[in-house]
Amino acid sequence: MSFVTWHFYGYGIKVDEIGDVPKERIKSLIDLAPVFKTRLQEQLNEMQISDPELMDYCDAMQNADLDFAFLGLASILKYVMEETEGLNFVACDNYDNEHFLIFTPQYPWRMTEQEKLVTEEYLNDLFAKYVDILTDKVIDIDYQTVENGN
Repeated sequence: MSFVTWHFYGYGIKVDEIGDVPKERIKSLIDLAPVFKTRLQEQLNEMQISDPELMDYCDAMQNADLDFAFLGLASILKYVMEETEGLNFVACDNYDNEHFLIFTPQYPWRMTEQEKLVTEEYLNDLFAKYVDILTDKVIDIDYQTVENGN
């Protein structure tokens, strides 16, 4: 039997610091990404859910074959921010099942022109913009090392 570990390095947030989010705020976040919202709504309709909670959205993401659905709010943030900002983010968790959303470093030849323009200040503003939709708390935005394995 073997054990495999993996690491994600990047700049971003520990999503669990946001805490419990009222469903109205989650809906406001999802409303920003019309393609993602439509895909979720189709699944929620099939599931006959008219007033979804966070776990209902996660189940809908899983039914829609969207990756990372098991990462809850981190997954929702990932899909909304990717659609609205045109950048790639990684939703991940560590050994303690803490959820993160990070912007990871890449080789320049794999980066889009938009990603090449990203600065630390830009990411600070970007993460703060979306976190502010979900909570009034100030969340640390910093370099993250996320380790996990199985």
